[in-house]
Amino acid sequence: MKNSFQLLLLFTFLTVPVIAQVDIYVLDRSTDETGRRFVYYLKEEFNRSSSFNLRSYIPRDKSILVAEILSMDKNAGDSRFEGITTMFTVIWRIESPDQMWGYYLNSLMGYSGSSRLKESAVDIVASTKRLLDELHQYLNEK
Repeated sequence: MKNSFQLLLLFTFLTVPVIAQVDIYVLDRSTDETGRRFVYYLKEEFNRSSSFNLRSYIPRDKSILVAEILSMDKNAGDSRFEGITTMFTVIWRIESPDQMWGYYLNSLMGYSGSSRLKESAVDIVASTKRLLDELHQYLNEK
């Protein structure tokens, strides 16, 4: 299992030239309006990034990096503060045609106020790039 995972990572990321973009799909599982806006900004930032190629679907014939976003209103039930802050989780994984569930890479939890959603999206894109850089470094050491 470990060897097949390393081979998948090698195939997925090291066969891509350094200047090429990594395909990514953002899976939106937000449950609140602020979270949905956060996902929108996140997709915009991935689209803008020279490191990523935002896909609108998960291809069945090749591996792809998936960023799954779950969110909920931090102040749900308190009408005075609803819609101001979203709590979110980002789960990074690789979806592969040969694996039913894919490969978990990492996750992150956080929250963002509605006035800082764009900055939070930029932070997640930077975290994704850092995760890929760490994978490259790890695989190159093997």
